[in-house]
Amino acid sequence: MGVYVCFFIHLFIKETLPYRLSLENKKNKSVKKESLISMLKKKPTVLYFSLVSIFFYLAHSQYFFGLPLQINDIFGQAGPRYFGLVMSFNCSVVVFITMPLTVVSRQNKPIFNVYLSGIFFAIGFGMIYLISVRV
Repeated sequence: MGVYVCFFIHLFIKETLPYRLSLENKKNKSVKKESLISMLKKKPTVLYFSLVSIFFYLAHSQYFFGLPLQINDIFGQAGPRYFGLVMSFNCSVVVFITMPLTVVSRQNKPIFNVYLSGIFFAIGFGMIYLISVRV
């Protein structure tokens, strides 16, 4: 379905902005390309954001890779059942807590909300580390 929508958009909708920009760039030859290193020197926030995003991605990838292995190791044959329960609980928390949390955090700056989410993310995965009960 999405392929057909993209095809019809490509077929019937004309793109004007890139054409205008390319014409302006041809007229204005003073536009110079900037290297990645020089851009990061001018705007280190981009570098910090990239590093934090990498750490979030690495932690989040463990959610679907490391967590099932750890639960299976701890609980043995009952591991898949407990992993399903953990995923169901996670889904319930997301569904029922998202709206109230959004209302409460609306007055905060977005960067502060990202900071808080990272801290709660670390606390959540830290609690997984503390699981040591053998069945």
